[in-house]
Amino acid sequence: MLSQSADWLIEQRNEWSTLIGDTGAQLDSFFAGQDIERLPNGSFLRLGLESKYFKKGKLTLEPVFRFKLDLPTLQERLKLVLESDLPEQKTLNESKLESALANEERVSGNTTGALQLIFDSAKKWRLSTSIGIRLHTSLNPFWRARTRRTWELEQGWHLKTAQNLYYFHDDGWGESTQLTFEKAIHSYFFTSTSEARWQHDERVMEFAQVFSSKKKLSAIRAIKYSVGILAKNQPNVNVTDYYFNTTYRRLIYKDWLFYDVTPELLFPREDSFKANPSILLRLEVVFSNF
Repeated sequence: MLSQSADWLIEQRNEWSTLIGDTGAQLDSFFAGQDIERLPNGSFLRLGLESKYFKKGKLTLEPVFRFKLDLPTLQERLKLVLESDLPEQKTLNESKLESALANEERVSGNTTGALQLIFDSAKKWRLSTSIGIRLHTSLNPFWRARTRRTWELEQGWHLKTAQNLYYFHDDGWGESTQLTFEKAIHSYFFTSTSEARWQHDERVMEFAQVFSSKKKLSAIRAIKYSVGILAKNQPNVNVTDYYFNTTYRRLIYKDWLFYDVTPELLFPREDSFKANPSILLRLEVVFSNF
């Protein structure tokens, strides 16, 4: 009985993956206005369930998802993105403390839909612009523009820059700047990320400095260590939190079923920098044809 149920779930996952990939390819052909050989399609649906347990016995359970419809044959890459929240709608504190997972596209919260247009320039700048609507208690239209570029430095270092300008109808203008230094050191991959974010209407500037190191333990297992410092400028420029966490990520079945375990120690200013331990568990299913 259990084996039949597992077979049924696997079959349903494979059918949904084919449907998502075929839908992207068919729409791609339609918008291109010609019969074309189908290119690899990057459409995917990622579903997850998270449970987090805190020091004082608080337990949260939250579904997370992200959907991307990829249309790769258009002259500029067009994507329809549905996700359960946007990083621009979180404080830098919330965003960094939720980014511990190995999957960098982890999102959670309310539903957001956006149409994204991506431009690749000859000078290796990657530009994109999005318009969309966030669904919460009311409709919250938004626009955002992003620029990204990677530089190869000496001795195996890479520098990544990211600039993000955005406007939400309910919240006003904002901007963020991120600098990331990366290097492979033996079997580890070291990252240093510095970020600043400005919320114009609230006149709040937030800062984050995060150091992380990732290591692939085997073909199906990986681990990530992160330590971070968070600060903001109100009422004065002060450190608001220190934190340390470790994420263990494991592939359970083939290349589409994962689980993550993230124990964390948070030292918040509001609690006199006392240690606040927590542990997060996550199960994730990926539907895709690539």
